[in-house]
Amino acid sequence: MGSNPNVGYLGETYPTLHTSGKIPEEILKKGMHNIGKLAYMTKEIVPFSHFIYTRFGEPKKTVDTREYPVAEISELDRLINVKVGGDNSTYGVTNRTNFGVTNDQAAQLQTNDILYRRDKFIKPVTSRMVLGQVIPQSGGTQGTNYGPDFPIDVGGYVSAVRFSDKYGLQNDSEYMCDPEPITITNVGAKDSAGTGYTLITIDRVYCGPDVKSPRGGELINRNIVYSSNGITGTTNGGTGDTTNGDHATIKVGEVLLLGCNSFFEGTGAPNGLFKSIEIDRNFTQEMKYAVEMTNESDIEATWISDKPMEINRWLVAKRKARQIENLFVWGKKGVTQDKPGKRKYLMGGVHEFIKKDSDHFLTYEQSSLSWDQLLIFSTRVSVLGGSPEKFVFCGYSLDAYLRGMFYKSGYMRFEPALSKEFNMEVNAIIGSGIKLNIVPSQIMEEAGFGMKGLCLDLGVPSFVPVTHVDWDLKVKKDVAPKDTEIYKELSISMIGLERRYQDYHSILDFSNVR
Repeated sequence: MGSNPNVGYLGETYPTLHTSGKIPEEILKKGMHNIGKLAYMTKEIVPFSHFIYTRFGEPKKTVDTREYPVAEISELDRLINVKVGGDNSTYGVTNRTNFGVTNDQAAQLQTNDILYRRDKFIKPVTSRMVLGQVIPQSGGTQGTNYGPDFPIDVGGYVSAVRFSDKYGLQNDSEYMCDPEPITITNVGAKDSAGTGYTLITIDRVYCGPDVKSPRGGELINRNIVYSSNGITGTTNGGTGDTTNGDHATIKVGEVLLLGCNSFFEGTGAPNGLFKSIEIDRNFTQEMKYAVEMTNESDIEATWISDKPMEINRWLVAKRKARQIENLFVWGKKGVTQDKPGKRKYLMGGVHEFIKKDSDHFLTYEQSSLSWDQLLIFSTRVSVLGGSPEKFVFCGYSLDAYLRGMFYKSGYMRFEPALSKEFNMEVNAIIGSGIKLNIVPSQIMEEAGFGMKGLCLDLGVPSFVPVTHVDWDLKVKKDVAPKDTEIYKELSISMIGLERRYQDYHSILDFSNVR
């Protein structure tokens, strides 16, 4: 389903919006920015401005300073990244029970939290035990294997713990599938593992033996877990594709899953959780546009009914809308001051705000589009968290590729609810755990980003346009020198952008597709 561009007829019907206040009834929304109304009228060429003003621009938000702080809001971390290994000669200790994380992640951890090693697997080495069986406390010959009348399984005797970096079937025909559970026993002081890092103390292999019996879940004895050479059982070999026991060591780069905490009965409340707040200090940028004509030119007849001044107003309004769109997307913040002390502020935009790392700069590696590969690619967006749908503002070239490949098959489909909300066509692709709403953007194509997209989470107030009281868009009329036959109008605006939820946004690069 296609949409009918409305820039033309709105431009003819409402050419003097930014000076005369002639606003279409359909966008007479109480409290909306005047620039938001202009974005509505030009939405086909400024889709990002239109989307954020529609979602977050009502009621109008104002700030009382040119340098306004924005508190970043993001989820508490789900994955814990080891930055100082347990084998570190300075901070590593006996039994490999220490490692370091960033101070920010340490602030989210506390005693009794359970962690799971994501890519390291364990298997307790057990012997079957039954009721009446005797295990000598020290050395010697094992006692009676079975009591006279009690062949009842009561648990397994753990003699070692094996480690592997290989999931499933091992080289010795054993299966190892369980990530090692560990529990936090202490969170050190800030910088206790070096500048910027906190030392975390843990208890290893915090689980019972993997046997099915009435007492099979009894926690493995700590004397079995720990031995003089570190974690016991490492001399058995890693049992993956290697013969050493190095997999028992928690090293730099390892990723730990944060599980649920576990407390003894009768204990009190834990400490409150928090995450270090990051502040994005953005600026409001002042922009000026002028429209002028000679008094003499008003005499000349035109081939259309509109006066030259009205035509100039609309042309300038469209330029303003397009340039504000560029500012929202490509703006890079900064401030300078001249000798008299007057300041100039540059506002930061969306592209600047998105993290530039392997988790947020996502490249589609294949040279051709396929549905199977696109599904796999979509998982890299899903794992970022946030809302279950994102908006991809992309160039026309990428939009055309996606439509050509997936529209007829139904993998890409028209979204009536979103199209109604924004009064323009929105199509969507349902990926793995994520819905991607595709919005083609003229400025992305013009900027050379035709095969790239800004994948933004607009399910939360990520990008909120702001202004100052009475500075959204004000017009000064008749500002030409009094001794000239010139009529001139000056429009002044100061706008900014509150930027949040940095972890949820990404850049999608399909430049390899040919």
